[in-house]
Amino acid sequence: MILIKFGGSVITDKSVPLSFRKETVHVMGEAIRVLSESEPVIIIHGGGSFGHYYSVQYDMHTAPRHYSLDGFSIVRNSMVRLNNLILDVLSQCELRPYCCPPSVLVYSNDAPYHNNNNIPNIHNTIPERVRELQTIAESGMCPVTYGDAMWHGSGMSYILSGDVIMEMLSSILRPRLAVFTLNVDGLYESMETKKVIPRMDTRELADIAIPNNPQQNDVTGGMVRKVSVATEICNGGIDVFFVNGNKPDRITDILRGRYTGTYFSSG
Repeated sequence: MILIKFGGSVITDKSVPLSFRKETVHVMGEAIRVLSESEPVIIIHGGGSFGHYYSVQYDMHTAPRHYSLDGFSIVRNSMVRLNNLILDVLSQCELRPYCCPPSVLVYSNDAPYHNNNNIPNIHNTIPERVRELQTIAESGMCPVTYGDAMWHGSGMSYILSGDVIMEMLSSILRPRLAVFTLNVDGLYESMETKKVIPRMDTRELADIAIPNNPQQNDVTGGMVRKVSVATEICNGGIDVFFVNGNKPDRITDILRGRYTGTYFSSG
């Protein structure tokens, strides 16, 4: 199984509110259809200039707080709108997309999920629902979920990022690959040189300053959060890749044993 994250900066233009890159999503969808012919694929997408745009406007973040209810509603509705646009394109690519809102996968604190195996579950993930995505993917459909504004309980809400959903699904489904598509060629050594790090040993991360793009106001943590999530997934024994989503052949190249981007290794 392969998990693929559509980065918000790939599927939208973050500098232009509510801008959807239809052609980019279509080309990625065509590449993923090729992948899905050999093994199941699950897609997770970010908010880009839809959810992220309104999250910034209403100062909503990943920590549960009593955020504006108007903002909470607008962020959620914008993500439904973006998701529908993506589903339409993926249908044109004959991927048979199956929409799965993240609220299906996670309980709020008003209805906490109790893990019978006493495994720490900081996101209140519902394992049975997550495993159902695998069953659906193996049937020949392509589950699609996304980062969103979530109800926390007691009048509070929060942003659940697509990157965190990648981590949640990876820990339960144990995919063969986890691929993050970016609007750049991989993880840079610095924003000045823009030289890509081809292989990242997660044991050496403490000695590396992760460059963030200061021009992108990302309420979900930007590249630093992305690298942190990739590290957690990689340390679980799963191959993780950062590739440029604007060059979809780089997605299929991974299956051919070659890649252009950043590969995360645990040793």
